[in-house]
Amino acid sequence: MTHAAQSNSMGLAEGDKGDKGRCAIVTGGSEGIGLATSRALAANGAYVFMLGRDAAKMQTAIAETDPAIADRLVPFIGDVTDASTRQALVAATVERFGGPDILVNNAGGGSENRFLEDIDQDDFHRVMALNLDSSFDLCRLVVPFMKARNFGRIINVSSVAGRDAGRLSGPQYAAAKAGMIGMSRHLSRDLGPFGITVNSVAPGFVMTDRAYRKWEKRSDKERAAMLDGVPAGRFGTPEEIAAAVLYFASELSGYTNGACLDVNGGSFRA
Repeated sequence: MTHAAQSNSMGLAEGDKGDKGRCAIVTGGSEGIGLATSRALAANGAYVFMLGRDAAKMQTAIAETDPAIADRLVPFIGDVTDASTRQALVAATVERFGGPDILVNNAGGGSENRFLEDIDQDDFHRVMALNLDSSFDLCRLVVPFMKARNFGRIINVSSVAGRDAGRLSGPQYAAAKAGMIGMSRHLSRDLGPFGITVNSVAPGFVMTDRAYRKWEKRSDKERAAMLDGVPAGRFGTPEEIAAAVLYFASELSGYTNGACLDVNGGSFRA
């Protein structure tokens, strides 16, 4: 079975690259929200460099994508926490497209440690490196190319944990995700004059494979409490988060800058 994202005519094939379309980077692109986002961007005309650590998982993800858009997905295998991987990823987009137009910092995650007393400095720094440090560095690497063409879209995938509190992860994860929102707001001011918007998306609970593994470890009471806290009465899907990212990546969002869009079924409202 192949999967494709429905095109919403968001104009990602437009711009100064002729028929090549926009070039996007999506970290954590081989599964979950990252994969849904990659497919949505490709369905709307972008070429998408998908960063992921697992080559077999990446191969399966592309094989299961609608052939009509699969040729717009460019796999890139590596660890987002490795500086040389980040540099090589951006260099690959420069070689093929002159640099990225869109950056989606999606790779992230917490750890099994949920309570302050159980979190040591190594745990804290691992979570920060995966979520915040890598996002900061990729922003730093792509911005010169976006400034050169006076266009750019940076979307940082945060979490309801960064807006309120973690549901399945601990305070180290909440700190990293809150940092992504603060970084987005600051960069939106610095980069707006160069035609670059920087926004963030804060998903609520989305039942990805990684989230499901944590969900399985919770008691029935904890699960019920989580679901009761969502007015929509259900958890989100990767495609619903991808739709929010797609708006921020599109031509339509040119006057939306420094925003954080909560996509959580009403479980948190600023």
